[in-house]
Amino acid sequence: MKNIPNILTIIRIVLVPIFLFFAFASFCPGNLYIAFAIYAVASLTDYLDGYLARKYNVVSNIGKFLDPIADKVLFLAGLVVLCYFMFVYNLFSTAIIILIFISVFIIIARDYIVDAIRQIAGTKGKVIPADIYGKAKTFVQDFAMPILLLFYALVENSYLANSGVVQIVGYVGLALFFIGVVLSVASGINYFVKNMDILK
Repeated sequence: MKNIPNILTIIRIVLVPIFLFFAFASFCPGNLYIAFAIYAVASLTDYLDGYLARKYNVVSNIGKFLDPIADKVLFLAGLVVLCYFMFVYNLFSTAIIILIFISVFIIIARDYIVDAIRQIAGTKGKVIPADIYGKAKTFVQDFAMPILLLFYALVENSYLANSGVVQIVGYVGLALFFIGVVLSVASGINYFVKNMDILK
């Protein structure tokens, strides 16, 4: 039982290339629905491995190390797909697209900063787990990205493309995405402030 949370984390990482394959496999009928399902399952493993680790008290340093990496790799793969389909379908205004690209830059920059802090902490024998803002960010992003993937999957269906419900799905996904960006910034600032002693 003690290795199951880490196995689930590894499965989440393994699912990433499979998700990317189906996201871009336009030759496969319903490929975006499959990609959506894979991403949703991968996101669920994040909560399942955390639940099992806490329930059976098997939290490990390797788990603390791998879990945020798995979350990051999965979400970055989702960002790649999101940016690609923004150009393919061009359904949002220029202002929203610019905001999304700025947000992508902020998310990546924040991850680099947090990774640097973790690496410095690692040289001093300290493992830094995800903070409350980071967990909230991941929680929101785990909903935002599947919703946006579902939106583009629905858009591919010519019968649904202009549906008002589909548009609502898209904007709900965007709203959650931008909330995740705000939480990402808050998390980055919190990491920096709380670990100032490591950086000195």
